Amino acid sequence: MSSCSEAVDRFHVDNGNGGYDYDFKRIDKINQRKIKRLKMLCNDIHWEIKNEREEFFRESKHMILHWKGQYPNLQDFFEHDEIDWLLMKFINIETDSCGCHAIGFIKFMASSGCKDKPYFHKSGRPQLLRTTPVHHFVDSKFE
Repeated sequence: MSSCSEAVDRFHVDNGNGGYDYDFKRIDKINQRKIKRLKMLCNDIHWEIKNEREEFFRESKHMILHWKGQYPNLQDFFEHDEIDWLLMKFINIETDSCGCHAIGFIKFMASSGCKDKPYFHKSGRPQLLRTTPVHHFVDSKFE
């Protein structure tokens, strides 16, 4: 199953079973359905299986790009590598020569509060230099 993280933020409440669920009283009804759908898709995916990743992308792309209202923090649903994979998929959409899909996803991530976190070496020191998917996007548009 997915390695979706369970970060606690202002939209989570204790579900009484030792875990956390979204407090839907604080989010509008449309986003409630979208968050439930995103959570279901996230929990159903086996990230190591390419076909499942591709199907997840097809099912979630439109929902993410056309989100209205309060954005959920994708770090509540996905691990760092999974977010990088999603961003690379948005960057590499062949029918998107202007980069609009990638820009839409980057705006979604920024508006939702996503922050890139550094990777750490085995020694515990942060890796200071790395090429992110955003670097790939900029390189692909300005070559």
